[in-house]
Amino acid sequence: MKHARKGAWLTLVEVGDFEPLGELQNDTRWWFSASNHLVKTVLFANFERTRRTITLEKWEKESQVRLGATTARQATLLKPVLRQSNTMVHWFFSSSEIQ
Repeated sequence: MKHARKGAWLTLVEVGDFEPLGELQNDTRWWFSASNHLVKTVLFANFERTRRTITLEKWEKESQVRLGATTARQATLLKPVLRQSNTMVHWFFSSSEIQ
């Protein structure tokens, strides 16, 4: 999702779906890379029907300095880092609410 201004990305993205947790985490990496790291924070909610849980995660990008053979060859890498994760167990929702 891009901001209304042409070419601008939001600094906060919300993703909520019934996708498996791993797929949502891959979506997190996509938001950072597709925006050329202009997106700063990704929040998502994962709803798991069989376990009756909702997991909320907050991801942010983090800079890492990668040193080469000399400090002149150092490069900064940006990678997503999980900052917070909360799972609500036995969350009540009816089947009509999730279809």
